[in-house]
Amino acid sequence: MIRHIVVRGAWALVFTGAVLGVVTSGSACQTTGGAGGGGGGGSSVGTGAAEGTKTTEEAAIAFARGAEKVKSGDLGGAREYSEFAVPLARTTRNPSLIAGTLFPNALANMQTDPDHALAAIDESIALTRDGASEVVLGFVLAMRATIRARRGGKDAR
Repeated sequence: MIRHIVVRGAWALVFTGAVLGVVTSGSACQTTGGAGGGGGGGSSVGTGAAEGTKTTEEAAIAFARGAEKVKSGDLGGAREYSEFAVPLARTTRNPSLIAGTLFPNALANMQTDPDHALAAIDESIALTRDGASEVVLGFVLAMRATIRARRGGKDAR
């Protein structure tokens, strides 16, 4: 359950108990309490890439829910949330948010669809190397090495 979301300037912190997701945002708003909901953003919060805060908040919530599902071992639930979060993050055109949402998407698919997971991992890495937040970089690099090693690749990096 989402317990607290704070969006200030450049960062959104999504607290879900043991899971902390960090994504970027373009505007300031604050949402506290239960999952979903608009909270302190008011009616001036936009829904598209230009204003973006509401969309960013929704993508951050879906990202956190997906990560929470992964943590609890519910990979089907994680896939469901990440399949919602990634396209939503893409509408914001925010590279850090996209890179972040690709992480639980890849994690949820590592066992059942490693090709899908690798595509998400590679995109997340590329976005990070082009300037997106590095918050998930270590995780996705390790995931890529794991998949490559399982396939018997000589270069597991």
